[in-house]
Amino acid sequence: MKLNNISKILIFGLFSSLFFERSLWMIYLQSKGFSMSEISFFQIGLNIAMFISEIPSGVISDRFGRKISMFLGLVCTITYLVGMLVAENNISVFIFFIIYGFGIALLSGTEQSLIYDELLFKRRKKLYHKIIGRYNFISISALAISSFLGGVIAEYNAWDMIFYLGVISQFIAMVVLFSVVDFYKRNFIHDRENIPTFKVLSNISLNIYILIISLSIFQGVFSSITLYYQAVLKDNSFSLLFISGIYSISFLFSAFSSVFSGWIADLIGEKRSIILFSLLLLCFLGLSLMFGGIWVALTFIIILISYEIIDTSLGVLLNHSLSSNDRGTILSTVNSLCSLIMIFSFWLIGTLSNYLDFSKIIFASGIFCMLVFITIFNIYSRNHNK
Repeated sequence: MKLNNISKILIFGLFSSLFFERSLWMIYLQSKGFSMSEISFFQIGLNIAMFISEIPSGVISDRFGRKISMFLGLVCTITYLVGMLVAENNISVFIFFIIYGFGIALLSGTEQSLIYDELLFKRRKKLYHKIIGRYNFISISALAISSFLGGVIAEYNAWDMIFYLGVISQFIAMVVLFSVVDFYKRNFIHDRENIPTFKVLSNISLNIYILIISLSIFQGVFSSITLYYQAVLKDNSFSLLFISGIYSISFLFSAFSSVFSGWIADLIGEKRSIILFSLLLLCFLGLSLMFGGIWVALTFIIILISYEIIDTSLGVLLNHSLSSNDRGTILSTVNSLCSLIMIFSFWLIGTLSNYLDFSKIIFASGIFCMLVFITIFNIYSRNHNK
């Protein structure tokens, strides 16, 4: 049976999302003797690399095609996974995290552009929310399954196997990518004007900038919180198997919420959906800050469900506001701002962890982020309705 192009992209999403160490990498580094401050330093290096390379990666995507950017991203990801097998000291781990940061920048948002360009060419862009929801469902489900398997493998202390499996899955994703048609390179790239990046960004309306800022704040802080949450669960005396299990369950709920986000948006609208789940997330963060215990595990599930619905809806609002020629550059600008916020977030949380209760820091930062995000997004909504 011959697969259509969207199906190939979905298969790519499946294999490129198999990260068996994702729910335990922080614990893995702790087991090798690295402190939380050192781990935060590694993550800051990754985010600095993302920040530096996000806009250039968008320019690469817009000028040379989406597949080139994605291929280079996979090369960096494989290098990171192999590096984690051999890295033994601060400098080597730091270098491989930087390489991985470049890889994330090259991959992030590019698959969205790849899908949107095809739907735009076929005049079916209204299907974007449905298809990107399906892509996210497959990707997050793959991450959920691989995270749980990683936890099972870690229980037997077979850490090397976790990274070997990651390398194999990324190589398979690379093979699948070669068979994908890049509709942007095939149909749009020849019509692209070589407009300087600064000019592209200067032509964006104020309201789109407000949307970009709100999206960057939300993604930046909650990406940090999601990574740190494994340490929060560990501090609450949960086992490695339970931690990987709760990550897997949360990822699965998140995957289903990605599919249902389109239905929810059709029912109540993108903007109402964002506000509703922002308030739900804010409520659960407050409960965990006050009571702890089982609320810590439940809140993580709510974080990933709400994150996926809010992030997908924000992405739909942004993509509908952009042209194909500028999409890669502007989405990379979002990711660049997100990386900058993550740098600050990891630095602040890592520093405060030396003086304050780690779990309280995580929940308090999440609450503050949501209050800021809701305020900025309301400004966008009011301007958009005028």
